[in-house]
Amino acid sequence: MLIGMKRNTTSSNKTFAFGMFYTIMNIGALCCGPIIDGFTLISPISANRFIFALGGFLSSLGGWIAVSYLEEESTSKSKRSDMENGTGKEKDNKNLRNTYMEPSFIRFMVFSLLLTNVRSIFRHLDATLPKYLIRKHGPGVAKGSIYSINPLVIILGVPAVTALTSRIDSYSIILCGSYISALSPCVFAILDNLFGAGLFVFILSIGETLWSPRFLDYQVSVSPEGREAVFMAFASAPLFLSKLPVGWFSGYLLDHYCPDPLKSCETKCMVWIFENTCKNTTDTDMLCKRTCNLCDTESDAFCVDSLCHYCDSSNLWLWVALTTVISPILMQTFRKQLAEPKS
Repeated sequence: MLIGMKRNTTSSNKTFAFGMFYTIMNIGALCCGPIIDGFTLISPISANRFIFALGGFLSSLGGWIAVSYLEEESTSKSKRSDMENGTGKEKDNKNLRNTYMEPSFIRFMVFSLLLTNVRSIFRHLDATLPKYLIRKHGPGVAKGSIYSINPLVIILGVPAVTALTSRIDSYSIILCGSYISALSPCVFAILDNLFGAGLFVFILSIGETLWSPRFLDYQVSVSPEGREAVFMAFASAPLFLSKLPVGWFSGYLLDHYCPDPLKSCETKCMVWIFENTCKNTTDTDMLCKRTCNLCDTESDAFCVDSLCHYCDSSNLWLWVALTTVISPILMQTFRKQLAEPKS
C-alpha cells in the first residue's frame, strides 16, 4: 500500500495522502471499542469468544473479497524475461547487497531503532491499559470506549494536522509528536481516575497525529525507487522485536504496582482463615470484602479496600513514560546525522 501510494502521488500531495491513508485505517479501530464494551455488557463470561468470532468472520470476509474481486497487475515483459532466464534472483540479491551499504539505508535503520521505544507505547495501550483499568476500576469498566478515543482523535485530527504542517520537514514533526506521545503517561501522576485514563489516551493520540503519518512519509521519502519494500520490511522489524520485552515489562509493572485484586485477596483471606481470624469461612474464592462479611468484625480480618485493591498508578505509568521518552531524546541528540537531506 505504501509503495503504491508513493508511486501515485506527487511531492505536493503525498503528505496529505499518507495522512488520509492513516485516517481511514483508524476507522476500523474506532468501531472496536464500542463493540468490545457491548459484548462485555451483554455477556461478560463469553465476551472474548464473541469478539474473536466476529474478528475471524470479518477477516475471512475481507480475504474472500480480496481474492475474488481484486486482480494483480500483470507482470511486465522484462520481469517475466528475468524470471525465465533465472537472472531475476541474481539481480535481487545484488540490489539487496547494495541497499545494505547505502548511507540512506543505514540512516533509516538507526532512525527506526531510535523510534522503537515511542512506538512501543501502543503495546502498552493494547496490553497494559486494559488490565490496569480492570484491576483499578473493576471488570465492568468501559475500557473499549476509552481506547476508542485514540482512533477518534486520529480520524478527526490527522487531515487537519497534515494540512497545517505539510510545509514543515518530517523529522521536526516526528520529533515533536514523539515527545507528546512519550510524556502522555505522566497524566497518571496527577489523575488516576477514569478521566485521567481518557486524558492519557487523548494526549497520546495528539502526538500520534503528528508523528505517525509523517513517519510513513519519511519511510518512502528516503527509500530509493524500486527498493521501497526492503525499507518497509526493516522499518517494521525493530517494532516486532520489541514486543517480547515490552510484554514482559508490562506484566512486571502490573504485578508489582497493580496486582490482580482477586488473587491478592484470595491469598490474604486464606492466611486469615488459617490463623482462625474468621469463623465459618471456607470459600476462598470470594473477594476480601465478601469474605470479611463472614468475620466477627472487619477489623479482625484486616480487610479494607486499600489492601485488596492496591494500585500505584503514578509509579506504574511513570516507568512507561521514562522508557518511552528515551526515543525523542536520542532522536534530538542525533538529529544532524539522521535528518533527511534537503534536496
